[in-house]
Amino acid sequence: LATIEAMLGRPLPPDWYGGFVVRRDAALAAKVRAVAGVAEAIGAIAAAGVPFAVASGADRAKMRVTLGASGLLAQFAQRMFGADQVERSKPAPDVYLLAAGALGVSPSRCVVVEDTPTGTRAGVAAGAAVLGYCAASDPGALLAAGAHGVFDDMRQLPALVLEAAAPAVTTNPGAAWQ
Repeated sequence: LATIEAMLGRPLPPDWYGGFVVRRDAALAAKVRAVAGVAEAIGAIAAAGVPFAVASGADRAKMRVTLGASGLLAQFAQRMFGADQVERSKPAPDVYLLAAGALGVSPSRCVVVEDTPTGTRAGVAAGAAVLGYCAASDPGALLAAGAHGVFDDMRQLPALVLEAAAPAVTTNPGAAWQ
């Protein structure tokens, strides 16, 4: 809010944020759709017995709207971690550390899937291997931010996650992902 006020050169009305959230949530509910293949990828990862969660720089209320609109809320309802639960948001690693701890997994054994340089830096700072999803992002920017590799089709994700979990790959995870 301070950034918006600085850009406007004046304070926002006291009720501005509440109205913004209502408009934002309505727009997200109407327009957000799941990435092609992501539901199947999540199903395959779950079937393989790999624990998973969603860890976002957004608050959980917004996550419920976007995951609900994309049809993915049921898969993540008990495994959602957001910026409203941590002191620092991305690029700080806090939300990833929270998710790993809740799943009982060392961050060094986690694979983070990110589509932004900011999130990629957060995953790297947490000590996780980061896969950069680049269907709508610049793969070079994700790699420059520290992604161990990039991919552009969610159908590739289960194999990449399982490769990352294999002992032979964890010593040099980037070799198999680019």
